Amino acid sequence: MSDKSISGRINAQLTAVAFFTSPTRRIYSRRMGQMAELIMLTGGSYTAHLDTEAGRQTITARAGDIVYWSADVVRTEESDPTQPLSCICIYFQWPGAPADLPYRIHDDRHVVDLLADRLLTVAHDPADKLTRSNPLANAYLDAILAEFITLVRDSRHGMVASITRFIEEHITEPIRLETLARHVDLDKNHFGRKYKRLTGRTPIQDVLSR
Repeated sequence: MSDKSISGRINAQLTAVAFFTSPTRRIYSRRMGQMAELIMLTGGSYTAHLDTEAGRQTITARAGDIVYWSADVVRTEESDPTQPLSCICIYFQWPGAPADLPYRIHDDRHVVDLLADRLLTVAHDPADKLTRSNPLANAYLDAILAEFITLVRDSRHGMVASITRFIEEHITEPIRLETLARHVDLDKNHFGRKYKRLTGRTPIQDVLSR
């Protein structure tokens, strides 16, 4: 992700926000949004399945995680009656959104959770009707998305630093792509592409150079 996309103006428009709890039985729901969606998990678990160029991919999230879907992502959501989901869902239009945002990230600083709760309060204040032109609601949305992008940037920088430390600590041992991917809890193909996108090099090139 470029510095420009991080520091640039968000320019998103809020459509709706709601608190959601999943049913007490297992349900599969096919989803294709006409708008972008952020899901802030406050409890339980969330599972979605999608088909990508690399094959079938499953996204799982738990309390404290943020799930992001751009408007064009088709997915099948699965509810788990043993871990009922509770979350805040925000729907919005986001022209010019960065194309390389991840599907899931953890809200380490709990800023998104706090802002989403405030946005939910604003949305349900009978004295303040929620509309696309509501300046306070959209200010909260911009702040939420700015923090989300910051979390993504910090997470990516942290992954490269973690891999660098791992290589240095295990430099006398055979190091394979699978080992590095497992260290950061990623599929090896996804990890390899992501690492090269961040550094311009493959992980094994960095192993060999060290």
